[in-house]
Amino acid sequence: MGVLAPLEDDDPFVHTARLLSTKYVTTWRLKPDPANPEHNELFLRRSRLVGREFSWLEPDREQLFSPASNNLLIRILPSLAMTFRHKGWVSLSLDISDAFLTEIASAIQSKYKATLAWLIEPGDCISFLKRSYELLDEETMVMRPHSKHVERLVSMLHLESRRAKATPMPTTVPLDSTPLDEEQAGTFRSAVGILLYLAPDAIESQNCIRLLSQQMSAPTVGGLKLLKHLVCYLKSVTGYCLAFGTPVPGDGIVTKGNATHCLELFTDADWSGDRQSRRSTTSSVIAFNGHVLATSSRTQKTISLSSCESEFNSYVSGMVDLIYVNNAIEFLLGAEVLRCTFIDSSSAKSLITRQGVGRTRHLDGKLLWVQELSKQGYMQVSGVNTLRNPSDLGTKSLARERILCLLHMLNIVDVNNGNQAVGLDEYCEMEKKLALRGQVRRLQQRVSLSGQSEVLMNALRIAMILNEIGPSNALSLAADMSPITQAWTDAIWFVNLMLDVVQAACERMIVSAIQ
Repeated sequence: MGVLAPLEDDDPFVHTARLLSTKYVTTWRLKPDPANPEHNELFLRRSRLVGREFSWLEPDREQLFSPASNNLLIRILPSLAMTFRHKGWVSLSLDISDAFLTEIASAIQSKYKATLAWLIEPGDCISFLKRSYELLDEETMVMRPHSKHVERLVSMLHLESRRAKATPMPTTVPLDSTPLDEEQAGTFRSAVGILLYLAPDAIESQNCIRLLSQQMSAPTVGGLKLLKHLVCYLKSVTGYCLAFGTPVPGDGIVTKGNATHCLELFTDADWSGDRQSRRSTTSSVIAFNGHVLATSSRTQKTISLSSCESEFNSYVSGMVDLIYVNNAIEFLLGAEVLRCTFIDSSSAKSLITRQGVGRTRHLDGKLLWVQELSKQGYMQVSGVNTLRNPSDLGTKSLARERILCLLHMLNIVDVNNGNQAVGLDEYCEMEKKLALRGQVRRLQQRVSLSGQSEVLMNALRIAMILNEIGPSNALSLAADMSPITQAWTDAIWFVNLMLDVVQAACERMIVSAIQ
């Protein structure tokens, strides 16, 4: 081939050099059929001669291995490209397909094959690690996994005629522990391997994939049922993609109005959620200026003795990822970012922000380093309402409405449905409920300060009942109002209703006082 340059026997390097070993690395790859690449695929055998033991000459050398992708870092560059798009930043995909770990002769320079793609104008699309990055318009980029993975799962499990499922997993997980036969076990492992590759993009399915991966060594009938349920769900949401808009630096999923770039961490835990091992589940979401960089669902290695401990362990796990992502972002930006962390457990939050374990003696002392970081002001620790905590997706089985609401918070769009935002109606309904709760809480506080608490509490109950009627029925409004208009109408309706009822109650109090 003209690639290897031979060494002569009289070369002094021959007597001082060390003989390196080589190895053929052989793998199977599913590639398009050269004869019919548009319609057929086949497995091709790929074999490469790899040199080994290069490190003896320079033990500290780090450039001997090709860089491996990391799910925590893979979305940082697309996020920065959209953040600084107004400054002319663009995305570039460069692939050099033929490189050799050998002594390079001059002939090798003509044997490189490179492909180049730019992401500049709306409609441009590049590919990286079997994911496509498409610029929909000047302010929106979507990241879409290849649909062939779900298609292959459906074909492997023969689910073409099965009806789609509404959620990734059922409310009750099948517990049939009957082992699968050898053929079914092989299919199960292959399918779970594909799901593990899809997990970073299927955010709402990560908890189910975590449960399935625990059965890789000994697949069961219950696990196969759960696997089929998940695949039936995935084939109905192949258009769900993560979208990156042009953000306002400092505005995140919850955080608003900061002057610097904001890195957010949300953590949650399901205490003793595993009914067999009684181990808890850890879930985390990391976002940069509202762009979701990484999500995870993991099983905790220890058995937590309290919900506070499980939430604290989940927070520590999320902080490990946050520090890693933060260092990478600050290296690229050359500036410090604001680190905001959110947890929905008040007991775990108080444990993080104080020093020592207090009465929580069973807590592992090696995890208390987050207390020191909190004391130093490395990150902000804040509470968050459970309904506004997107990391709830990775802890347990949720209702479809709840899943769609949280996916909307993560900025998921459906490219098969005109790039519409997923879960907008469910999110507006959640915000309406939270606003109503806030109004009720404030009214209860006022009632407790008045002398006619019974009268006002009865008025509050009447208002709550009348609010369930809704403005559409009471005012004969059209049923096809937009979600935002519906939310505002409901809010105005309830406020007016509350004012009328409270006014009537006050008039009754005045009459009683006069009499």
